[in-house]
Amino acid sequence: MTRGRALLVAPVAALALLTSCGGGNDTQAGGEGGGGDVASSPLAEYFGQDFGADPEQAEAQVIEEERARQEAIAACMKREGFEYIPQDPSQYIQFESPDGEEYGSDEWTAKYGFGISTQRFPQNALGPDLIGYDESQMGLEVDDPNMKIREALSPEEQAAYEEALYGDMSAFEIDPTLSEEEQTKAMEEMQFEPGGCEGEAMNAASNLSQKVYTEFSDEMDAMYERVLADPRIVEAEQKVKDCVAGKGLEYPGQEEVYTMFEDRLTEIDAQVTYPGAELTEDDFAAMSEAEREALGSQPPVIPDEAKAKLADLQAEEIALAKAVNECDGSFEDQGKLYREVSAQYEQEFIDAHADRLAEIKTETGA
Repeated sequence: MTRGRALLVAPVAALALLTSCGGGNDTQAGGEGGGGDVASSPLAEYFGQDFGADPEQAEAQVIEEERARQEAIAACMKREGFEYIPQDPSQYIQFESPDGEEYGSDEWTAKYGFGISTQRFPQNALGPDLIGYDESQMGLEVDDPNMKIREALSPEEQAAYEEALYGDMSAFEIDPTLSEEEQTKAMEEMQFEPGGCEGEAMNAASNLSQKVYTEFSDEMDAMYERVLADPRIVEAEQKVKDCVAGKGLEYPGQEEVYTMFEDRLTEIDAQVTYPGAELTEDDFAAMSEAEREALGSQPPVIPDEAKAKLADLQAEEIALAKAVNECDGSFEDQGKLYREVSAQYEQEFIDAHADRLAEIKTETGA
């Protein structure tokens, strides 16, 4: 059965990717004030993940790390008495935009805005007058042979398989008797940590960035919060806000803009129905593989009223995103300053924990 798979990148690797996007081959450190080049990420360099230098090499590295993780999961599952077939990560890991346009560029923004409401639903559910994502071009749909392995097991064996693979997930179950607000709060307060063979493979992987982030997660989270609160970042974003306001629009900020549109999408989401949503577990178990495949390929049903609201929201999002880009608030523009500022904080972190970081590097054989 075809299942979607999200991009899996270690947290620090993802941050390194974020801070190196949009600025070209910026591998030279810039001094105060930036200069022509901007600072590369000291952590990315330390981890051997300077993504700005060679994106293709970076993608190959992340794929290789994920391939090793898949092999470790398979070995662990074998010890637990189950079969697990390692997946090919090149099927579901990609760094480039599916249409070849760089995220946040003027061309991408003119089509998709910030990519919030415009990337919410598949195109085949929207029709020609709205903007969605093309599942056939996403590169995230993979044939998971392990689904067939699980489906061949009895219900009791399936439960044991899932627990061996993911660990005990009961702690992440939401009490259905709670109110919607209480359930939302409970989900927000959850801190998921992979268990079972998934967790063992992640913890055992010789991935330097993953191990450093695991040990210094609080310190690194605080470090990047300080980056966002740095006066240079705050001042630059305020200039963008003021410029956008001069165009008659309101821009709440890079992080806040996503919350703003997500909140307004909630009403639309409530009107969308998904094929098979009414089926029970027994109904689903009684279906043939072909029937499940056919059900999974059906797009969600979006009523005309919801489409009309989505059309207004998409037009507003694209107009605001274009204004932000015109005011030097694009992903590329803000990314250059972010890299310069974060480089200073990252170097301070490396200097403060130099001895332990060296030990971890030795432990992982990096």
